[in-house]
Amino acid sequence: MLLLDPTLAPDPRGLRLVGARIAGTLDLQGVSLDYPVELEQCFFTHQPDLRRATMPALSFAGSYLPGLDVQGLRITHGSLNLSDIKASGGVDASGANINGQLEMTGARVESATGVALSMDGTRILGGLSLGRLRTSGQLRAPGAVIGLQLLMSGANLSSDDGFAMILDGARIDGNVVLDEGFRATGELRAIGATISGTVEMSGACLRNDSGVALNLEGARISGSAFLKDGFTASGALRLIGAVIDGPLVMAGATLKDEGGQALHLDRVRIGGGLFLNDGFTATGEVRALGAHIGGQVLMAGACLDNGSNPALSVDGARIAESVLLNDGFTYSGEVRAAGAEIGGSLVMTGARSMDNAQGILNLEAVRIGRELTLMRVELSAVYAPHASIGGSVRLDSATLDRKQMRMILNGVGMDWASKPVLEISNARIGGNLMLDGLETNGPISALGIKIDGQLSARGATFDYLGEETLALDRAVIGGSCFLDAGFSCASQVRAPGAEIKGRIYLRGGSLGGNGDWPLNLEGANIGGLVLDSASLSGGMNVTQAQVGVLESHGSPPMELTAAGWRINELGGSLTSVAVMKTWLSSVNSTEFSIQPWHEIASVFERHGRPSDAKRLRFHAATITTNKSPLWARMARRTYGMFAGYGYYPLLAGVWLIGAAIVASALTYCFGPSTLNPWLYGTAVVIPSAAAVIPSTWTVVEPLWLAWCLIVLKGFGWLQTGILLAGLTGLLKKQ
Repeated sequence: MLLLDPTLAPDPRGLRLVGARIAGTLDLQGVSLDYPVELEQCFFTHQPDLRRATMPALSFAGSYLPGLDVQGLRITHGSLNLSDIKASGGVDASGANINGQLEMTGARVESATGVALSMDGTRILGGLSLGRLRTSGQLRAPGAVIGLQLLMSGANLSSDDGFAMILDGARIDGNVVLDEGFRATGELRAIGATISGTVEMSGACLRNDSGVALNLEGARISGSAFLKDGFTASGALRLIGAVIDGPLVMAGATLKDEGGQALHLDRVRIGGGLFLNDGFTATGEVRALGAHIGGQVLMAGACLDNGSNPALSVDGARIAESVLLNDGFTYSGEVRAAGAEIGGSLVMTGARSMDNAQGILNLEAVRIGRELTLMRVELSAVYAPHASIGGSVRLDSATLDRKQMRMILNGVGMDWASKPVLEISNARIGGNLMLDGLETNGPISALGIKIDGQLSARGATFDYLGEETLALDRAVIGGSCFLDAGFSCASQVRAPGAEIKGRIYLRGGSLGGNGDWPLNLEGANIGGLVLDSASLSGGMNVTQAQVGVLESHGSPPMELTAAGWRINELGGSLTSVAVMKTWLSSVNSTEFSIQPWHEIASVFERHGRPSDAKRLRFHAATITTNKSPLWARMARRTYGMFAGYGYYPLLAGVWLIGAAIVASALTYCFGPSTLNPWLYGTAVVIPSAAAVIPSTWTVVEPLWLAWCLIVLKGFGWLQTGILLAGLTGLLKKQ
């Protein structure tokens, strides 16, 4: 054969055949040549065999081949050129060592055995160019080493066995470019691959309806990854545990894995940001549990649809900057970030659930360095117990509309319809909680919440008829609470045991009790309570509460229970004794306590109004008498009549004077004419006056008059004792 003739002196530029028909087998197995071989645009009737051959360069460009076996081929100086070949069988370059490039641009390879191109363990010093490559069968290169970039722009890979390309454990020291209409039917797999440059897949189309479309699990990418500008995938994208030093950009991409994970990024480490914006669409879950993202997560305008299942899951993820799910972000199902750490803000301004779909935001135990902004969102529920937010939480003009649906989470059904529409119990908020204009049709639970700033729900509408609409039990709020300016709550606002350093403003607020107290502040410690024009259908419960300033410039709620309350100051119309008497008298008869009266009386005393304080205490004692058992009632009424329950001891002096007048009148009308009736009557009743009349003055007849005067004398002594006890402070006040 010409190539093996030892007498032939070849041209140093090598052997070149163009357009030849080569019948039979070209067998160069194990041959070592010192010159390049070019067999271009040739027609081969049998598969060439160049296993373990060595030569400076080799080209089959434009040729037709029934297959090609170059396993272990060694190219010492140049390239292996298979551009534009047409192969009806597989090309096997496993274990080849190419010190230049491997060119297969425009090649077409079909294989009945399932493998179209095999490069297992191949080492290529230069680049691998597979632009416009067409394959029917697998492209395999596990463990391959490519010294420069992998170019596959416009390639079309198809495989019936589920794998279009396998690059497991491969090392690519340049960029990987699969763009400009790149298409793959079957899985692209590069598990554990190392890529020292950028992955560019903009505009690519991947399809593997039966499973994974792109698998980069455990891959290491030193640059960025671009899967944007029309990138589409039917089948899952798996990047579990992958490391990407730059950003992952998928703006405008379309992913579909209905019922599965459309984008699976668990434990991924991304040095830059994650960009799923500008019309990014995913049918199936976008999941990044435990991921580390060094930049921001941008999903503005994205659309996620996963039915009633989680649409976005970033539980336990660490995100260095902000998460932006705004500007038309829509989803169905649940957005989850339980236990995640977000260095910046979480912004969902204008986000909404899809039509007739449930939208849940689950932020349980999340840590957000700055603000949580949910302004103008339209969702079903926000669930964020034990969350920690460094800045403010804003739900201004948001709508939380609870729909009767079930969520399926990890195979366990969770009935969100039984949960609050806003659950922020035990959360920690470093700024304000802004609920201005919020509209809800379910309860809000904020048990044990800590808010460094204020809570504002001005103009909010809480349309829920359950037991409690807004629950702030044991809450700690550093500022004031604004439930005013048109605030409306169909059921109860409760804050038993809460500590609110500012004031609660209910100016113009409307609260309904649904059978219970509309405002329940039992045991709370509040800087102030302002009730101007507040409408509380059912009144308020401030039992055991401590209120710095209690203020109202209109009529206060007409029902009140306040046993054990402590008030420092009163303001507005509540400084009127008449108003306070009316309000305190509204307490249910079965819950009457004298303590609230005495507490308000103490306020009046501290402000230099002892007479008003005395009036309140006297009125309270009167009510206590009316509610006492019969025997006690009679005794108390007697004490009240004669001594004003100890608050008006001068009543005893009035009774003394009256008794003296009666005694004098009886003596004048029926006693001896020798006596001075007025002096004698006075001396009989008032003990201190007895010394001024002669000892001979006495009345023994008629007998009834004598007994009457004796009774009046005893009555006088009693009233004198009461008077002296009252004047000396010994009289007990009831």
